[in-house]
Amino acid sequence: MTQLHHLNLHGMRFLQDLSEQLGMLCNLMHLVLTGCYFLTHLPDSLSSLINLTLLWVDQAPVLESLPDGIGCLQQLKTLHLRGCGQLAALPDSASRLSNLSMLLLDCDRAVTPVPCAVPSSLDSLAALTLYARVSFPDSTSHLNSLSRLALCNRTGMAALPDSLINLPALHTLTLLDCNELVTLPASFGQLSSLHALTVEKCGALSSIPPSLGELQHLSRLALR
Repeated sequence: MTQLHHLNLHGMRFLQDLSEQLGMLCNLMHLVLTGCYFLTHLPDSLSSLINLTLLWVDQAPVLESLPDGIGCLQQLKTLHLRGCGQLAALPDSASRLSNLSMLLLDCDRAVTPVPCAVPSSLDSLAALTLYARVSFPDSTSHLNSLSRLALCNRTGMAALPDSLINLPALHTLTLLDCNELVTLPASFGQLSSLHALTVEKCGALSSIPPSLGELQHLSRLALR
């Protein structure tokens, strides 16, 4: 099976762990684990999948951690982690995923954001989706390529992070189910590359800053 490119384990609800022999699938490019309700961890040998470009984990509520060596996946472009309620943090090595272009984090616990200590570590990140209490980085100096950002179900977020304004390439911003969001930053007009803004199910939002009118490239606005 060394020529296997795609491995989809959708609906393996009683799967508890994966064999360390997973690392022998040296040509694997896509690994999909959805509906694996009893999966507690991924094998350390995952870091040997040097050709992996997509890791998609969805509805793995007891998954507690990712392998420390995940930073070795230098070809990884998509990391999707949704419904992983026991996942408390990303490994520090995730900061070395230099080709990562799409990151989605949806966990019940407060997940540590991708480490921003290395400013150039996530220069390739183009799409970022954060659910629930997942932290937005305090510094965005390493997110120069980020063009799509979605903040969803953000309980306790009364205002957008100040660092969001410093995203030079941000093209699309989606705010969904942010029930306690009261206002948008007065400096919102500084998002000069913004083309699309969607604000949905943010019932506490009481005002829109005048600077919104300064967004010369804004072509799609949805407030509902």
